[in-house]
Amino acid sequence: MPTLDIGISPEIDILEKEPDIELEVNDYVGGLNIGTNNYENLNNKPKVNGVELSGDKSFEELGVSPLSNLEIMEIIKRASKNQEGK
Repeated sequence: MPTLDIGISPEIDILEKEPDIELEVNDYVGGLNIGTNNYENLNNKPKVNGVELSGDKSFEELGVSPLSNLEIMEIIKRASKNQEGK
């Protein structure tokens, strides 16, 4: 029977077959999640104002006030003026 000497143990049988292991993308390997294609399955989802970003949240649920088009245009105008002054 062929053997392989690796210097750690006297001999290892290279014909000995390890059991087959099947992994899915979402399986855990060594305690680490190797991936997901579903946002809801993520660990440590980001938060806005302490509210986890999961599901369909409104501005009010996130503690954020929506801006009007006029307010947005004013912010853009100020940012453009700041860039010109540099």
